[in-house]
Amino acid sequence: MSDNRNKNSLSDRLTQGAPLTFWLVVIAYILYRLVLVLQIVAVAALLALVMQMSLEWLQRIVKVRWIAVLIMLGLVVGFGAFIGLVLIPNFIVETQVLLQQLPNYVDYLRNFVASIHNKWSFVPNFTLGLDQLRNYLGRVLTSFPLVLSNTFNQTAQAIGTVILAIYMATNPNSVLEGILRFIPRRYHDQFLRLLPAIRVRLQGWILGLGIAMVFVGVGAGVGLYFIGIPLFISFGFFAGILEIIPYFGSIIGTLVPALIALTIPHGQTKVLLVLALFLVLNQVDAHIIQPLIVGKQVDLNPIIVIIAFLVMGELFGLVGVLLAVPAAAIFVTLIDEFNPERSPEKPLSKPDH
Repeated sequence: MSDNRNKNSLSDRLTQGAPLTFWLVVIAYILYRLVLVLQIVAVAALLALVMQMSLEWLQRIVKVRWIAVLIMLGLVVGFGAFIGLVLIPNFIVETQVLLQQLPNYVDYLRNFVASIHNKWSFVPNFTLGLDQLRNYLGRVLTSFPLVLSNTFNQTAQAIGTVILAIYMATNPNSVLEGILRFIPRRYHDQFLRLLPAIRVRLQGWILGLGIAMVFVGVGAGVGLYFIGIPLFISFGFFAGILEIIPYFGSIIGTLVPALIALTIPHGQTKVLLVLALFLVLNQVDAHIIQPLIVGKQVDLNPIIVIIAFLVMGELFGLVGVLLAVPAAAIFVTLIDEFNPERSPEKPLSKPDH
């Protein structure tokens, strides 16, 4: 009996009080040091899900898995070559042109705002803010080569992420077995029950996001070209990429080309055309693409999405923004799993007087 008491007391001492706090601090510190690795793994898992969706679609067509894998690998290599050899060089050139022209655009806007303020004094004078914006753009312009060098330095990291994603997509059972080794056996059934629900939510989000990015990006680029906005390819690319930021991305994607439109002939008319273009694109995305493609598969409250975006962006920067919606989907799935289903609430009746 005394031996059991000693064992129990030793176990209690190792898992309670100060020792437990110590181990929690150690685990938190290790996770903090491994944040970059965890971010890479999370992005790789997201890419793996995209590849797995493509692999399943290809396998239904060719019927043979190894042929589908080869086709998918060819598509990945071809897409990577297109980005590295075509898209990125053109994007860098157009971004440099844009950054060089932006100070002139800001000067034009400053003079335009000052003239409006002098004509109608009730209009706020934003010239000081525009001066600060011009100084900021000057710093961005001088630091652009450094940003490019840092981008090229992270190429190996990006390639490693893609390779890890390919392994996850082509060997999902091995990955699942590895994860289960870290989960107590009594929770295996519950974990395996969660995976399909998480997968459905994430696949719905990926499909909807991909279609929205292509639709908004191509639509914005073509529309801005016909309106006569310079650097329409860059703005279209930005508009498509910014679709990954819930709710705020479309605002940012609209603001910059609208400001540029003010600096060219017939600027006021073209600003209205730019705003109308993005309004139509975003309305089609919000009321047609998202409901039809995503439907109720994702089923995320907008408030949860915004909170996840703000929290993940603050904690992990750009990668956090990318992972905000998947993290929210996983969180909501866990809540649905661990909270028992509630019966529908009855409407509140008025108290008797």
